[in-house]
Amino acid sequence: MKFIKKNLFFSATRRLLRRIWLPVAAGVLLIGSGWHWIRTMLAEPAELVAVYREIHLPGLPEEQDGIKIAVLSDLHLRPALLRNNLLPRAAALIEREQPDLILLAGDYYNRYPLFGNLSMSEITRELQRFHLVPGRTFAVTGNHDTPVMNKGLREAIQNSGIRLLEYENTTVLLRGHPLQLAGINDFHTDPNCLSRAFAGLDRSLPILLLAHNPELFVMPDNAADLTISGHTHGGQIRLPLIGVNYLPRRAEEFFDRGLFYKNGQQLVVTSGLGTSLLPLRWNCPPEVLFLTLRPMSEEKGAALPRPETERRGSKKTPLHNR
Repeated sequence: MKFIKKNLFFSATRRLLRRIWLPVAAGVLLIGSGWHWIRTMLAEPAELVAVYREIHLPGLPEEQDGIKIAVLSDLHLRPALLRNNLLPRAAALIEREQPDLILLAGDYYNRYPLFGNLSMSEITRELQRFHLVPGRTFAVTGNHDTPVMNKGLREAIQNSGIRLLEYENTTVLLRGHPLQLAGINDFHTDPNCLSRAFAGLDRSLPILLLAHNPELFVMPDNAADLTISGHTHGGQIRLPLIGVNYLPRRAEEFFDRGLFYKNGQQLVVTSGLGTSLLPLRWNCPPEVLFLTLRPMSEEKGAALPRPETERRGSKKTPLHNR
């Protein structure tokens, strides 16, 4: 009798295990994967990468072939950036590359104080790290900066030695030839920002536009050959199969990160350095973007997408991203 009961027990146990092993294994795998994702999202904001892109510009003189531009955006300066040593590492990376220009594309302030903020004097000190090319370091502000522009942020940027472009332009002499650069702050506050920013520029020469929000790329008054933007954080959290799961407000209408083409013009969007709202990143590490300018040959120009071949995708799908 004991033998029969023992065998019945083992038989029932085997049947139970056969039924539950798959759900249990799936649960363990899910919990393990979830913990891995959480650890990755917490760790990735400190994993700095360098991104290199070549930009072919029509009308760029041969003498300016190879000009290098370092681009930083969306610092969202907060104590966490200081703890993970991200800013000194980004500055060291830029100094090592020795760019001809340094461009800062806005959002130095952190509008969400839940995870801390820096004072204006601290912001000045941190921005001074990127004043590595005197006379050739330029900045615009972003949507997080707008509410505090008159509370010392403008002075903090200027006191760091960086030239702030507020709906204006400048011409930089590089290798004996002019390079035209326009800058725009948060464009939602000024509908005439583009006409002000491009005033007086020679439209027959290449024009670069530094603008925090990439939506300006598709505005009809944008005369720039290359628009350089941030704002999107590259999506900040990019889940497998699902893709971009988080984008700052309004930015998801068009572009997340990378290089885009439309009507012969180009847009490059950087994933930025910091984080917004949530101090998390996944599959989208903080980056310093390095652009190398090249003259556009006739063959290269003919290979770019023509207007009739361009299609606007869904709200989370870019036009042309290469």
